[in-house]
Amino acid sequence: MYKSDTLNLHSIKRMMWVPPLGIGYISSFLKLHGYNPKILDCVSSPDGSIDDLGKYIRFGLSPDKVKEYFKKEQPEVVGISCNFTSFSMDALEIAAIAKQANKDTIVIMGGAHATMDYLNIIQDPNVDMVIRGEGEYTLLEFLNNPDRLDIESTVIKNNGKIIENNPRPVIENLDLLPFPDYESINMDFYLGGEKKGFAEKLLNQKIGFMVSSRGCPYNCIFCSTCKVFKKFRGRSPINIAKELELLINKYKVKEILFMDDCFIASKKRVEDFCQELLKRKIKIRWSVPPGFNVWLADKELLNTMAKSGLFRVNFPIETGSPATLHFIRKPVNLKRANEIIKECNDLGIWTTGNFLIGFPYETMEDIELTAKYIYNSELDAVTVLICQPQIGSDLIEIYQKEGLLTHTPERGSSVLTTKYDTKYFKAKELNRIRSEIMVNFNNLRLKSFFTPQGFYRHIFKKINSPKKFKYFLGKVLRAFYRYNIFRILIKKGDG
Repeated sequence: MYKSDTLNLHSIKRMMWVPPLGIGYISSFLKLHGYNPKILDCVSSPDGSIDDLGKYIRFGLSPDKVKEYFKKEQPEVVGISCNFTSFSMDALEIAAIAKQANKDTIVIMGGAHATMDYLNIIQDPNVDMVIRGEGEYTLLEFLNNPDRLDIESTVIKNNGKIIENNPRPVIENLDLLPFPDYESINMDFYLGGEKKGFAEKLLNQKIGFMVSSRGCPYNCIFCSTCKVFKKFRGRSPINIAKELELLINKYKVKEILFMDDCFIASKKRVEDFCQELLKRKIKIRWSVPPGFNVWLADKELLNTMAKSGLFRVNFPIETGSPATLHFIRKPVNLKRANEIIKECNDLGIWTTGNFLIGFPYETMEDIELTAKYIYNSELDAVTVLICQPQIGSDLIEIYQKEGLLTHTPERGSSVLTTKYDTKYFKAKELNRIRSEIMVNFNNLRLKSFFTPQGFYRHIFKKINSPKKFKYFLGKVLRAFYRYNIFRILIKKGDG
């Protein structure tokens, strides 16, 4: 059993942190055009710590350490990524620290939350500019022309006035962008550090992260992606394969997780990508944690993906309630989803279902339908999360209309431990229900492993080689390790 006083940044290396790829793209793009930016990643910094602040826990650099860094570096411009509504106050705190270190520093905010809530963000006295949407060309244009006030996609504060410029067209050809600036990212942290001994090798399987597309053609009520990135655009299979080869050859990555919002917007693009991997003989395990469209998957496509290295499918089914599916505008056919799950099991592909509870009008009956669907499915694993009102999503207007929001975002609220009430549930009830569904499913699945049919479907077909078995064992150890750390953090976070 882990004790809270043993929890440190070395421990959380194994918690599947995602490197700051967005900032990495900005950095490499600026370097390509003659600038020399530096990335301050507060999470992965070796000087970071874990601080219990009562209602929430802070990872990484303390405010004093951040201020010390700014005083030493004296940057002329500080760009801050602000992606999530629940963490917007942390981003604004960084902005204040930058100004305290040097009042003449130009502070720019970007990211999904800043894009959608720019009118509030720009009101903050420590923010000079907001960049909406994709930041590469907009930031470059500003750095080249710092006195211009008409740069597209910027919202600028100038002599007490706010200038809101027109949006910039999206980057149609993503292949024109260089790969993220991995050299300026603490890859040792994100890849788990050095492997020493058998247990460490199992725990620290080197996992890389990539984004092969931007945008999403759908319009789910809880998501702001379609408004931030406007339209779906995919990188070419050749471009993706080259980045894969970089991560494999330079960083010895054994597995890739694609963090795309919509991986299968085009079946042909995915088929071409798989064929490119096979043609180049790239040996890599890959999956898509955010999930991919159940309604576009079929056995033929799954078989091709499996041959190219796909080992796990995450299905964003979201709910087992037809009424909730209609409410969130998710075109999922629950019966078809079950059929695809069975087809994946036949192909020896691990299956995970992503589900959400805690929508503002969701009743206990709706949640029970979701729980029933989860328990009766043939999924190997499930992830149950709690809906969060993100600025820019259509959902937040409902929260506001129903009086479910305070005047500021709930700091530290997350999909794991929410602080938002709904029409029918208090936040603590939702946290308890989420935990109960997860525990119940895990107990049911564990019991099924000891039946001949369950063992064959969920275990044997997926570990029927020494390499697969070793990988499976490492996944089990990693999951157990992360579970214990999350349990500590949730307990501390609840106060």
